[in-house]
Amino acid sequence: MLIKKLMSTTALLAIAATTTVSWSAGAQDAAADDDLSLEEIIVTARKRSENLRDVPLAITAFTADAIERSRIQDVQDLALLTPGFSFREGFGRATGGANNRPAIRGMSNILGSPNASFFVDGVYVSGPITSYDLNNVERVEVVRGPQSALFGRGTIAGSVNFITARPGNEFNGRISAEAGDHDHYEVRGRVSGPLVEDKVAYELSASFYTFGGDYINNVNGRKELGDEETKMIGGKLNFTPTEKLSVYFDFAYSEDSDLGFAYGLWNGGDDDESIQGANQVNCFEPSLAPGFFGLTFGANRSRGYYCGEIGSFDSYYYDLSGTNGETARGVERDSFRATAVIDYDINDFTLTSLTGYTDFNFQNAFGAVNPGGFASFSRGGRKYFSEELRLASPAEDRLRWLVGAYYFKDSAQDNFSTSWDPLVSPSPVNSDVVLQANDSFVRNVAVFGSFDYDVMENLVLSAELRWQEETIHLAGADIDDPLTPALLDAPDDLKFNATLPRFALR
Repeated sequence: MLIKKLMSTTALLAIAATTTVSWSAGAQDAAADDDLSLEEIIVTARKRSENLRDVPLAITAFTADAIERSRIQDVQDLALLTPGFSFREGFGRATGGANNRPAIRGMSNILGSPNASFFVDGVYVSGPITSYDLNNVERVEVVRGPQSALFGRGTIAGSVNFITARPGNEFNGRISAEAGDHDHYEVRGRVSGPLVEDKVAYELSASFYTFGGDYINNVNGRKELGDEETKMIGGKLNFTPTEKLSVYFDFAYSEDSDLGFAYGLWNGGDDDESIQGANQVNCFEPSLAPGFFGLTFGANRSRGYYCGEIGSFDSYYYDLSGTNGETARGVERDSFRATAVIDYDINDFTLTSLTGYTDFNFQNAFGAVNPGGFASFSRGGRKYFSEELRLASPAEDRLRWLVGAYYFKDSAQDNFSTSWDPLVSPSPVNSDVVLQANDSFVRNVAVFGSFDYDVMENLVLSAELRWQEETIHLAGADIDDPLTPALLDAPDDLKFNATLPRFALR
């Protein structure tokens, strides 16, 4: 697998130029005449369609052609070819916590919300993104740097926006299949075409992915760790009843079912030959020197940091039989996502409505009994709803402006999680802390605007501003038994206000 990734990355470095500028389809013919031309790439990183070369932002834009030729199939593949963007799965495809967290320009954190966010057609995606299908997108835009003024919450480091391809009058279809080692099989298919020419078009899609795992589980001797499976169906409807009105719907339903992942707790001591101790990587501890009143002081300013090499585990143990006394797969998740985009032209002004809804339920479980004892179990669900309304002036005016309003709500549905030591207790019933969360929510409301002014032919002044208020309502209790329902409302909601500006002169 490593060799395959290295070969793919090396071969695709030459294609990386298409992330910002793509050669036109007739580039080879033009080259013969020494008259090379560059394809114009239109992006929507500032909520309106603009030429990539005219946008004062650091953007990596992958066209549909570049995605296909680069064989980009998921977010991890996308990150491999994007400067300043990384994406890792901390605990397989588990939901929540520090899992599946994007990092742009090195800005990342372990707890709390990520500093970069995903969007589909401009609609905020707060749920799982790892199984999102890149089989039929028109473009992917990775924008580096703060995007809070126009995109809002969770974008202080940047944003990743998937622009889906809309069906039209042309009937087309595609099916692809893959097979590989470790029982890797993948089938993807889609068909689209007109229902009413120039008025209504549709698309239906489906995919199936399975990977049989590549690590042996020493609990039962089977090669099953890393096992993944995803099923997805989706559809699109594109209505264009008049030249001034377009209504676009996009929905998808997916199911993820994963077994365990190769996990080991790195906590051995000096006397453990198989695992290096934690003290062996803190190689630059401060030198201590005696001081006044019997105290010791650091003789230098070193605070200690990682060095050396962490030893690999010889084996992995993953026990799924002790979670609540029943067998559970590592990840069980179903997700429904729907998006509606409405554009209406009024005398060259454009009124846009973006509506998003996501509903997913999940269960995470894992347990490593040796080396180290650690097990975890969590279950719950979340619902997301967002609505954005904005009005944009004509793009040809010397002064171009945009104003809008935004509403977002993230609701938790009976979530709880717990962790315990399986070497001490086979189930979480006797564990110390369980978080039971019911009906908690996060609500965000905002107004925003921007303008561009052509000061002269080659000088443009841009300004953006957003005001938002976020309300966090906590409902939950720490209990000893995860099977006992509990509800405790926080006495007061937490509220946070922010004014977010951005200026550019180009």
